[in-house]
Amino acid sequence: MAENQNSPPDAGTIQLVSVLGVPPVTEEVVINERTTVASGFAMAQFTTASGIGGTSPGLQNAAGMVANIADAMTGDVSDVLGTAPNGGETTAVDTFNSLANMVTACIETPADCAALFTAATPPGGTEPTDTFTAMGDIARNPGRDAANVAALFAVSELGSTPYQPARSVPPAAWFLALRFDGDGNTLNGPGNFASTTRGTSGSPTTTSTPPTRRHPCAAATSS
Repeated sequence: MAENQNSPPDAGTIQLVSVLGVPPVTEEVVINERTTVASGFAMAQFTTASGIGGTSPGLQNAAGMVANIADAMTGDVSDVLGTAPNGGETTAVDTFNSLANMVTACIETPADCAALFTAATPPGGTEPTDTFTAMGDIARNPGRDAANVAALFAVSELGSTPYQPARSVPPAAWFLALRFDGDGNTLNGPGNFASTTRGTSGSPTTTSTPPTRRHPCAAATSS
């Protein structure tokens, strides 16, 4: 994780998060920039100003997606994201690391937080005031225009950029899409998964499951 060698950031600005899923969960957790991006993106549809919450099974499905992006025990890229059919076969790892480098820039130089928060502000919405909220805002608005995408890319190059490989050029949009191989029976080669605020989870080749009951999932935070 990055270190701040400059003036301290404003209180509450640096919010690092790791969503662990449904208990029982691991007792040893690394909370860093990567886990914050993974949590912010996977839980974007379940995050409000009051916290993370939603209906079952959607909330739990989204929490499980966090583990498909980042490893909570190491803070590294998960095996799912880091290997085929993802890994070097797509640009998802590069995009993920660039997003993590945005958080690094904010940690290392508080002045760079302003650039991140401005670029992450939703259209017509409120500017985020912490790194976790900023990642959720980017996830919900990944590519509203080329200028905004480029502004976020510029933020990703402001700090020491410790997370590599990272993007060398801006993406078309700041999507984090994972590939999953089907076995011909259960999932016939779905493309992407999405979880909604109504508690459903689906892909282009699967059906959604209706919400049943509200159920929290464990999360660890650091500021």
